[in-house]
Amino acid sequence: MDNREGSKPRWRLLTIALLCTLALLWVSGHIGKALTRWVVPPFLPIEISDFVVLDRLASGAPPPCPDFGVLLIISPERAEEMINQAIPATRWLPPGIAHDRVILHGSVKRAALDLPVETDLPLIVAVSCDIGRRPHLVCRIPATVMNTIFKEELEDDLASEEEHMFGEYRIIYRPTFTTFTLRSVEDYVPEPVTRRRFSFSATGNMRIKLDDKRVRITTDGRVSRLNGIIDVRVLYDHTGYGFWYDVDMRDLRINIENLQEWFDSSASEKLERTLEKALDRRKSKKKFMKKRIPHWVPVDIALDFQLTPLPK
Repeated sequence: MDNREGSKPRWRLLTIALLCTLALLWVSGHIGKALTRWVVPPFLPIEISDFVVLDRLASGAPPPCPDFGVLLIISPERAEEMINQAIPATRWLPPGIAHDRVILHGSVKRAALDLPVETDLPLIVAVSCDIGRRPHLVCRIPATVMNTIFKEELEDDLASEEEHMFGEYRIIYRPTFTTFTLRSVEDYVPEPVTRRRFSFSATGNMRIKLDDKRVRITTDGRVSRLNGIIDVRVLYDHTGYGFWYDVDMRDLRINIENLQEWFDSSASEKLERTLEKALDRRKSKKKFMKKRIPHWVPVDIALDFQLTPLPK
C-alpha cells in the first residue's frame, strides 16, 4: 500500500515533466520542424488559392532566381503569417513549420498570369532568418515576353501627330527592349500599405516610321536611356488587393541612325510624351485595377524585376 502511494508522486512528476518537455518543443518550433521534414512531403503538391502550386521541399540557403521565374525570400515569422492566411487550417499547427533554410519549389499557373507564355512560371519560396520582416521578390522574365506584352498593349498608342510647313505627318514608334529593370525605392513601408513607389530603367532598339501620306520614311535607332517612376496606390476590398498606378517618365534618349543630333533630341522629347501618355491610359489603368491578388500575398515586398536576354 505504501509502495503504491509512493509511486503516484513519481508518475505525476514524470507526467508533468513530459508535458513540460512537449510544451517546450512545441513553443521552440522543434515539433513544427519535424512535421515539415517528415509529414509535409507526402502531401505535396499543394495548391493554394487556385493559382499557386507547391510541389517540392528542399533545404539550404536561398538559391539564385532562374532566368524565367520568381524567387521569394521571406522570414520564418512572415512565412507562417502567409501560410495561416492562405490555409486557415494551419493555424492549429505548431510554430516552426516555416523555419530557416526551408525551400519550397513550385509554380504560378499560366492561366493566372495573363502573360504570353506557354508554361507555368517557376516559383521558389526560400525561408531565411537573414531577410528581416520585409520579404524580397526577385523576378526574371525573358525579353521576348516583355516585348510581346508591350506590342499587344501599346502598339496602337505609340504614335503622334506632328505639323510641318507643308501639312501634318504621323510618327509611329516600335520599341524593342533588350534591358528593363523595375525596383522598389522605399527603405521602409509602413503598415497598412496604401502606397508604393518603383523606379524603372530600360535600353533597347527603336524603329521609327514617318508618314505624311506622300512620303514614308523608316529608320532605326537605339534607346540609350529610359528612366522613370511608377507611383502605385494599393486598394483593398473583400476580394483582395487592387492597384492604381501613375507613370512619370523622367528621362528618355534615343539615337537615330543617319540623322542629325537635333532630330534625335526632338524625337526623344516626342517619344517621351507619347510613351508616358500610352502607359498612363485610363483604360489600361482600369483594366489593371480589376485584377486582384489575395490578401495573404504581401504588398510591402522589396521588388527586383529584370529582363533576361534571349537564349543563344
